[in-house]
Amino acid sequence: AGVVKVGCVGPFTGSAASWGTDLKRGLTQFADDIKTEGGILIGDIHYTVSIECFDGEFKTQGGVAAANSLVLEKGIKWVVGPITSPECLGWQQVAEPLKAMAIIPVGCWGEGIIGADHPGTFRLGLSFREQGPVHATWVKKNLPQVQKIAYIGVDNATGRSSVDQMKTAFEAAGLQTVAAEFYRPETVDFGPIIVSMLAKKPDLIYAVVIPDSEQGLLWKQVAELNYQGEKMGGVVNLAEGIKAADGPKPWENVYSIGTVPFCDAKASLPSELKLCDALTRKYGEAPSSYAFNGYA
Repeated sequence: AGVVKVGCVGPFTGSAASWGTDLKRGLTQFADDIKTEGGILIGDIHYTVSIECFDGEFKTQGGVAAANSLVLEKGIKWVVGPITSPECLGWQQVAEPLKAMAIIPVGCWGEGIIGADHPGTFRLGLSFREQGPVHATWVKKNLPQVQKIAYIGVDNATGRSSVDQMKTAFEAAGLQTVAAEFYRPETVDFGPIIVSMLAKKPDLIYAVVIPDSEQGLLWKQVAELNYQGEKMGGVVNLAEGIKAADGPKPWENVYSIGTVPFCDAKASLPSELKLCDALTRKYGEAPSSYAFNGYA
């Protein structure tokens, strides 16, 4: 018997910790299932899968540290992740010269991360360059009252690149950008940014790739300032966002395009429901899309 070592990189601490945690849970379940099934037969040897994860901390230096640990020190050549653009940029500095392969299930949407210059980095999910036009078309069709949009994102490679891609798509659809604000990670007081956005009288506030706990705080404070317009933002772990907002009310009427109900019996495949049940029983909470991305 043999062992295939697979690394994983994502944020396991801080406001985006749920992203990395669920990625690890999905990968771990995959490794457990492979072991239960007797391993993967390669030639005449059955291999099990060993998962080794590293906290990239949603930072460039975290990606550098992950590559140093997993590739240089432990000799791992295949990694699922990183998840965020700062982590990817740091990872590539160290891992690419060593020909380590990064398979990004979702995320790392920053410009220049994927392409001919990075032959060892693969992204399975779509960036906002591909998703943006779909979002803009949906808004134009379903929210015809929306003409002016204020964007908010994290002040790092993930936030700035994602906001720029979304702005480009919405402006191409004829919608006006009135504000694009960025905040430091781990911010708890969004008041000054919200006041600045509301002064521009947006019809819609778009929270672009904001961790669920910070997004919960944002929507709570938006409601406290009596904003009456439309709201939009991608959600990974809604329970975490509701907890941060001190309840579900601030999340009312927040549109989330692309949030997949993997644990919905009416919308999911039998294999998805089986994985959902296994992870829910193991961890006591329903998995997010990152767990399914990790398993896949």
